[in-house]
Amino acid sequence: HYIANRKALIQTGMFKEALMANYLVIELTPRTITHWPLLLLRKLMGKKTALWGHAWPRAGRETKTDRLRGIMRKLGDKIILYTPSQADELREVMPDADLVYAANAIYYKEEMQPLDSNAPHGNSILYVGRLHKDKKPNLAVKAFALAAEKLPADAKLVFVGSGDEQIALMKQTATDLNIADRVEFKGHISDHETLKKLYHDSFVSV
Repeated sequence: HYIANRKALIQTGMFKEALMANYLVIELTPRTITHWPLLLLRKLMGKKTALWGHAWPRAGRETKTDRLRGIMRKLGDKIILYTPSQADELREVMPDADLVYAANAIYYKEEMQPLDSNAPHGNSILYVGRLHKDKKPNLAVKAFALAAEKLPADAKLVFVGSGDEQIALMKQTATDLNIADRVEFKGHISDHETLKKLYHDSFVSV
């Protein structure tokens, strides 16, 4: 439940289970108010809690909001970060903390291989991700509209993903920019082979 103009949130329906869990993993997000009593009570009960997320706030490590994040980091028993570089940076500040990293990926390393460089590639421009305002997919649409005349006739802008901006984007391409015939919305796709083909059919991803 978002509160304070979406600046904070409260999570319900899970407190008892989260409090009594043998080992709990929660997001390293100070704005989730529910996390604070969970961390404090579990600390008093001698139960382990891991924090998972980015080492620093979006605005950077020198921001005021990192003070709250720092308190939360100290209350956790383990911190799971996204990258080894984040772990190294945080280790400078918290040399005694239990820090690990887990790559934010859904494929195994052996699946993440280059495409066949000898095979001809397509002319598409590919976006893979959520269609939400903070991801700015509308910029991709505007840029494509500006560049469309200089691109090959079969070049398309292909969106893979879903989100609350999709309807507005479809209207933007059809009504405002008149490029609906050159923009495709594929929806959510997680199949590795399908995505591989989409990347192969593109000359760039954004």
